[in-house]
Amino acid sequence: MATKRKPSVQSGKKNAASKPLKINDASTQRGYAGGDLLIQAARQTPDRRRILPMDKDVHRNVSSYGRRTLMSLGRWMFYNIPEVQGAVLEQANLATSTFIPQYAGKNKAWGVQAEQWLREWHKIMDVSGWPFDYETYVQFLVINPLVDGDLGTLLTETESGYPLIQTIPAHRIDSTTYDIVDGGEYDGMRLIDGVIVDDFSKAVAYRLKTQDNPGNTADHIDVPARDMFLSYSPLSPNQMRGFSALASAAFNLQDRDESRKFELIAQKAFSSKTLIETNEDGEANAAADLIRSSATFNSDGTKATYDSERLDGGTVTYFKAKTGSSLDAFAWDRPSANSQEFQERTLRDAFKGSEWDVLFSIDPKGTGGAAMRVIVEKINATLAKRRRLVEKACRRVDGYAISKAIKLGLLPPDVDWWRWEYQGPGEISADRKYDSEIDIEEIAQGLGTAKSAIARRGGFYEDVRAQLKQEADDRLEDAAALAKKHGITVQEALQVLRPPARTTGSVSSSNQTAPAQTNPQE
Repeated sequence: MATKRKPSVQSGKKNAASKPLKINDASTQRGYAGGDLLIQAARQTPDRRRILPMDKDVHRNVSSYGRRTLMSLGRWMFYNIPEVQGAVLEQANLATSTFIPQYAGKNKAWGVQAEQWLREWHKIMDVSGWPFDYETYVQFLVINPLVDGDLGTLLTETESGYPLIQTIPAHRIDSTTYDIVDGGEYDGMRLIDGVIVDDFSKAVAYRLKTQDNPGNTADHIDVPARDMFLSYSPLSPNQMRGFSALASAAFNLQDRDESRKFELIAQKAFSSKTLIETNEDGEANAAADLIRSSATFNSDGTKATYDSERLDGGTVTYFKAKTGSSLDAFAWDRPSANSQEFQERTLRDAFKGSEWDVLFSIDPKGTGGAAMRVIVEKINATLAKRRRLVEKACRRVDGYAISKAIKLGLLPPDVDWWRWEYQGPGEISADRKYDSEIDIEEIAQGLGTAKSAIARRGGFYEDVRAQLKQEADDRLEDAAALAKKHGITVQEALQVLRPPARTTGSVSSSNQTAPAQTNPQE
């Protein structure tokens, strides 16, 4: 017979929960250091190269000289390795081939006026003048963070107060790290990689070099953060500057470039050799011109020299039998298949550092079907990341320009002057028809919206709606005019104006509208 369990009693209460167990008791944990037993990598061994501790802030793990080295390597790879330059420019083109500011406030009439003013200002926004404008600026916002690590944008103005910008390349930002700023407006603040920060590591100013001399730190100006900002993708919470996205592949790409040059030298050397002559002397017979002379005979009628016959494009030589003489074609197989495969693998791994795919950029025929769709989805994710970085910069630049234009009386005030969205180019598609079918099906089932589908195609929802209304209004006006002219109904005129129906199969049988059912009682 089972015994009845008594209810637990704690603190005078029946059925009270048990108290939690003390895990970290300060009186018993003092002096305990641990033994590095759980994870093998926690204890380095002599079996492999020792990795020095990096348990410090980012600017303590990479010196100012190291930062300039990474930037130099990034620039060298970009300008000397065609595959790298092509991949970087491809990202810039696909991310920003169109990058249009769209007013997102309530006053649509003001938005039209502001958008028109921005389009004109974008043509002359850069203090450097032609050919630098909005198109080059948005491309720099993709190229420079990938190659140099970051890009500075200075918000400036003319003497009359008209807004302009100036792009500041990475080498013009003082990368030298001091402990404390000595003197001036920012006296006592920390300077980290050319960024003056407060006690919370917030950027309050940037130190710019007035001379293009990496060793000269005396000639500089400090620009407040309200007038300048950096564009980069941070990889660490305490990171003040960006690193070249090509840095992780620098050694691999350098080795690949050098090995390719050596292979080309070998091919040039080998291509100069076409035939190998084997003879009993082991050296060339410079005295006899065998190519142009006929055979000579001894007094007994035997041949004293070889026969030689001149042919168009070459020479046929006849050797005496059993003399060890021969002519053999010189053959080589450099670069070998293994060598080429290794170089391709190195390039593929190097592309990963910039979040790109070699199969998309260089060898799209290497895959297809579902695998290519996966690659394209990753490419679109990378392009979306690039656009977000560009959008952050453009929102601040355009906001600065709009505020200046309102102050100068070039635009009337508006409560939503700061509300802007940006529409980039459409997403990459491995199968546009398939993607359209999916969009139609998801919209029909309530799983997607027309706004998101339009955005993926590089359109702006408000503009598309306005255009559809305009086209519908135009068709109705045309139908009314035709109906009046020919004595038919407006519906009949609309039927005439309707575009021809598709002759191919429907995109999806589930998307077809069921035929209207007639009611026999009507």
